[in-house]
Amino acid sequence: GALGALGAAWWLWGAGEVAGGEGEGRSARGRGAPGADPTPASAPAAAAPLEAHFAFVRSVADGTTLPALLPGLQARVHELADVGELTARLRTGGLSPEEKLHTWGALKERAFVRALGGMWAAVLLVVLCRVQLCILGRHMYVESRGGGSSRAGGGSGAPSLDPNLQQAFLACAEDFCRRGAGLVVERMERAARGTVGHIGLDGDFRLPEAIGALAFLSATFEADATARGWTELLVREPALVQEGPSGGGVGEMMEELRAITGTPAFSAAIRAATQAAAQRVSVAVAESFGDNPELPFAKVVPAVARASQGLFNDPEGLARSVAGTPEVERLCAEVFSTVPGEAANGTH
Repeated sequence: GALGALGAAWWLWGAGEVAGGEGEGRSARGRGAPGADPTPASAPAAAAPLEAHFAFVRSVADGTTLPALLPGLQARVHELADVGELTARLRTGGLSPEEKLHTWGALKERAFVRALGGMWAAVLLVVLCRVQLCILGRHMYVESRGGGSSRAGGGSGAPSLDPNLQQAFLACAEDFCRRGAGLVVERMERAARGTVGHIGLDGDFRLPEAIGALAFLSATFEADATARGWTELLVREPALVQEGPSGGGVGEMMEELRAITGTPAFSAAIRAATQAAAQRVSVAVAESFGDNPELPFAKVVPAVARASQGLFNDPEGLARSVAGTPEVERLCAEVFSTVPGEAANGTH
């Protein structure tokens, strides 16, 4: 599965990282890493493997984790925001005028929910994976350099966190693909009823009107989610976290994750990442219009419904555009190089 492939990648990295760092000193932790206090002479040697490790974290997130998780996330969103049944009902015919109007209204809302529910869920998954892998990568880097806890066997020169503990922590991303995606769609539906639900079904739609409706709905969802806090969507309550055989390590990392997702820096990263994804969704809608200045509403609905499809079809492109924003890069660099206590105090 996704987590099994990820675990294998981590352990392959561990062997190469240790072999490549033999002459650099076990105590070197690089700039800003937990417990770091390198002397000026050792700092360059310490920074090189730290930066290489951080680069590897990004490559695992983009090349292994996201491609493994996105299909399940897409399936979950499409299941919850299904447009097939409503479309089939309209095509079958036999509906009274009132029933037809009601069905079109429901399909209109469902199409917008499908597009933006998919977009927001994909963005949240990208950033969540990046942050989780930065937390885990830092723990493993420090322990492989001799700064780990005695419980985990730090100082052995290899990633010493129990693989079961790693997978228990990373299971948060898989949980988001089920539970979190459900919350995203549910709240998007509520936002849609108060926004696009009021859009009339008669006449033609211009492209700016379609993009404007998407933007209004997205902003409404974001305002609600920001007020509630992103942590609620992304991370289970501590009491619901399943510990691995190694004991409290998962809980500690989950608490760190909860603290980070509640910071202003995390909210800023989500906003920037969503703006990048929204541009791709807008382009997809514009391509459906082609050279037409406007389209009948019956053609706008399917164009909107499939607008986020491209995000799922190109995981690495999604990661480049979303996680490559300065805000996300800055957040991840700070998470990777900052001690947990600082994250909890909101320094991110």
